[in-house]
Amino acid sequence: MARIAIDIDDTLTDTSASIRKCVEEYASDYEEGHILTERKDTIIRGFFDHDVIVQFFLDHGKELANNAEVREDAKEVIEKLRQEGHEIIFLTARSNQYYTDAHKFCEDYLNRKNVQYDKIITGKTFKVVTCKKENIDVMIDDGVDTCADLNKAGIKALLYTTECNISKNTISPRVRTWKEVYEKIHEYLDNKNK
Repeated sequence: MARIAIDIDDTLTDTSASIRKCVEEYASDYEEGHILTERKDTIIRGFFDHDVIVQFFLDHGKELANNAEVREDAKEVIEKLRQEGHEIIFLTARSNQYYTDAHKFCEDYLNRKNVQYDKIITGKTFKVVTCKKENIDVMIDDGVDTCADLNKAGIKALLYTTECNISKNTISPRVRTWKEVYEKIHEYLDNKNK
């Protein structure tokens, strides 16, 4: 059976919609609020390259993460994969720098949303080392560079297509729905086991 790693923000969840809503609601509260509207994708990717973005996330990060909805069919696909004997590991960049206890925060969210899993790993922006250490067979992530690095390292990575990466070139296979995630995982495993 396979060990499958899944990113949370904008992969399991529709974080973009939650960020859009939060930015619209709070951007005017910040002196340089226009930075927030111009760099939503930076916030989604977890690269906080401006003081106003850092402060916005410190002020509202937990709210926007808690309000992000699980993508359509994600729970059902994950449950089916686990029933088939695959191990599900959530691998996220969420860290204690912005969450009091990132692991507990993720655990509470997944439990509240009834998303099944076997393990949670937090605080990992660069995921190749962790995927190798954890013997991951397949990773689903929305990061173009993350997926490219994983594929180059011999770890199958599926790029979950989002508004932030749709126009970016990639060497990684794209998926647009969780049903497609399921199909691509089985296609990969079937080819691997031949």
